[in-house]
Amino acid sequence: MPTSRTSTLALALCLLLWIGFFVLGSAVPSDNLLKHVLNESNPPLNRTANLLGFVFTWTWSNILWLCCFASLVGEYGRGTMGHTTTLPSPTAAMVRGFFIFLAMATGQLVIVGTISLPPSLIENAGSALDPSIVSPGQYFRIATFCSFLSFFVGFKPSVFTSFLSRVERFAAEEKVG
Repeated sequence: MPTSRTSTLALALCLLLWIGFFVLGSAVPSDNLLKHVLNESNPPLNRTANLLGFVFTWTWSNILWLCCFASLVGEYGRGTMGHTTTLPSPTAAMVRGFFIFLAMATGQLVIVGTISLPPSLIENAGSALDPSIVSPGQYFRIATFCSFLSFFVGFKPSVFTSFLSRVERFAAEEKVG
């Protein structure tokens, strides 16, 4: 099936949005935005704008956007490269990206014991060794890894369904045993 102009534009838009969110997450410190949101002396419009900026830049909400856009890039990229005869399914791609986000956030909770929060919300924060604070280098690693996985399950959905079936079999074995 030849690539439609709409699919190519959607692919380009998703790629640009992914780049934009990656730059926002790595260049704009969300903690400063949160301080402006929590400052009650700021005008409501200013606080709302800072809250919106915080949602786009805080590590985990930013990673959610990255996962969804990377999965969409994979979905539209698969069609653009001619690896499918079906129409792209943006909804399915976003669900797969959201799943990757949930898996990564759960991994952080299991390994570290907490989700990464802005330093202004953590008492005695500031230590570089504090696992609840994400450094720019850690953000880069998390963001690129999550994006890679999301792109992969968007590009090759059979990997996603294979993984889900393995989880189902594992859960069934645990019930029996």
